[in-house]
Amino acid sequence: VVETRAMLLESHSYECFLTDRMDDAVASREMALELRHRLTNLLRAGDNLRWLSRLVWFRGGGEKARKLAREAIAILERLPPGSELAMAYSNMSQLCMLSEDCREAVQWGERALNLTERFGLTEISAHALNNIGSAEVLMGKPEGTAKVKRSLELALAHDMHEHAGRAYTSLIYQALVRRDYASTEEHLAAGLAYTREREIDAATLYKLAMRARAHLEQGRWKEASDDAVVVLRGGLRVARVVALVVLGTVRLRQGESDA
Repeated sequence: VVETRAMLLESHSYECFLTDRMDDAVASREMALELRHRLTNLLRAGDNLRWLSRLVWFRGGGEKARKLAREAIAILERLPPGSELAMAYSNMSQLCMLSEDCREAVQWGERALNLTERFGLTEISAHALNNIGSAEVLMGKPEGTAKVKRSLELALAHDMHEHAGRAYTSLIYQALVRRDYASTEEHLAAGLAYTREREIDAATLYKLAMRARAHLEQGRWKEASDDAVVVLRGGLRVARVVALVVLGTVRLRQGESDA
């Protein structure tokens, strides 16, 4: 009974994550972690800690996310290596990339890839390639984009919806930073179509926040405001930050003193 309840809580947490219900996702994952500890299932406990790390980051807890990620790795490294450890390494790579600790991101990502090659873990390969490629782009290495595109190819070929949505987001962000608005719009159109069709709300709202930024940078104030307002009605905390900046900038440029 306890095992079944833990599995249901883990599944519920994942669905909440995809549909932008982060508080519920965290609550279910924490309850699952408690049950896994009660069952002395270190493998699943470590994996739940890794998931909590990811979810906490989405709520703005960068330092806590790193702490949880380290705890997950410490537990999983005590066990025979496998997919859980590979994903824990890739998760740490992702956290480092997001905070622009790029060399660490590449190092952790390569550790993950070593395990994916050893055990044939295609899904985690897609995740790690995105992290490494994105970190390399941030380091001024344009060849990193090819790794992100390879991540997208793998995700699309194997119906890995979450990873495909994330790869589209990475490509959009990289094009936006380069002020390559043609590529930005191309990736936005494909990415939004993909996540909307599959009702991956969290990914859709973050892409809308980036589209709002793209509109703002090109002087399309009404379109920027419209997208930002949609995000502010229900987007992730990280997406809401982007939307607030966009909306505030538009209002300042329109002379609104309370912006």
